Amino acid sequence: MQAPVDNMLHCSKVAPEFPLEIPSKMRSATRTKGSETTRPTFHHGKLRAELVGSALTTVETLGHESLSVRDAARLIGVTHTAAYRHFADRDALLAAVTSQGFRAMRGTILRGLKRGGEDAVERSIQGGVACVVYCVEHARLVRLMVAAGSRRPATRANLRQRDSSASTSSSP
Repeated sequence: MQAPVDNMLHCSKVAPEFPLEIPSKMRSATRTKGSETTRPTFHHGKLRAELVGSALTTVETLGHESLSVRDAARLIGVTHTAAYRHFADRDALLAAVTSQGFRAMRGTILRGLKRGGEDAVERSIQGGVACVVYCVEHARLVRLMVAAGSRRPATRANLRQRDSSASTSSSP
């Protein structure tokens, strides 16, 4: 006999601040072990978001060096083959985590700017403080975000071009 399941799934290991709505099809697929309800066996379109949340948790706690697609899948209770349907490799998963990090950072900075009110100086200060606080609280994620920017070929090409033009203009 199945225990009653509420409509919200709180994934404490994945992203506790983002509860996921359980569609009615998934509620019937929820299994029970004794008095304990286990994760749904069917993800119905939310697998990608859960994988990113799982990877984000890993990056925040252990650093991006420790992340693998298999581990992200294992954390949310799915097979690694299901995870590879959404992410071709580890780099694709890291790119999704990086995007999520930049979106979260942007939101934090915008909230800081709003706290500054109408005064431009105060807005700048509050936005800057919000950015610094985000970087301190999410240091491992920010390291990944910075590293991802330096791995982009266009960025390296732009830096080489800038360096070569600086060296030719400074010569006598």
